[in-house]
Amino acid sequence: DSTMSNAAGFQYFGGPYVTVLSSKTSQRYRLQSDNLACLWLIVQSLYHRLSKRFSSDKMGLECSYSSSLPLNEYYSEIELHFHKRKKLMALQEQLEHRSSQFRAIQKRLLSRFKDKTPTPLTNLDSLLEGTYRQVQQNIEAVEQAEIEVKRSSNSLSCITNLLVCLVR
Repeated sequence: DSTMSNAAGFQYFGGPYVTVLSSKTSQRYRLQSDNLACLWLIVQSLYHRLSKRFSSDKMGLECSYSSSLPLNEYYSEIELHFHKRKKLMALQEQLEHRSSQFRAIQKRLLSRFKDKTPTPLTNLDSLLEGTYRQVQQNIEAVEQAEIEVKRSSNSLSCITNLLVCLVR
């Protein structure tokens, strides 16, 4: 907004906003966002820039945090990360089971094909095809769960770094 000269807004790529507000009367900055993890990068950058700018100043730079620490959000993020890891492990276990089932069906089909006297396949080919589709679906689910765990891990790391920065 061009009418506000004391505010700057940053948007993460396709994600949440972080707003930096500077006070007109006192030399204070206020950072706010709907997403706690997104604050860390801006807080760290602002802190380093201000430290560099005021390093020669006799009064120095004083950073403070006036509210209570957002521990509920932090614990919620830890719990969310735990559940996503648990889901990933369950999906990997299911994929392992489906893969072993697929290999067992393959072995039966190969033994039937190698027989001197041909016997009917008794729907083993359709069973193999269905199991193959299930294995593919499980692989996609595991890949998606791995992405979710990485995102959750990054978010947890950002919140941890933010809390460490605020406690300093």
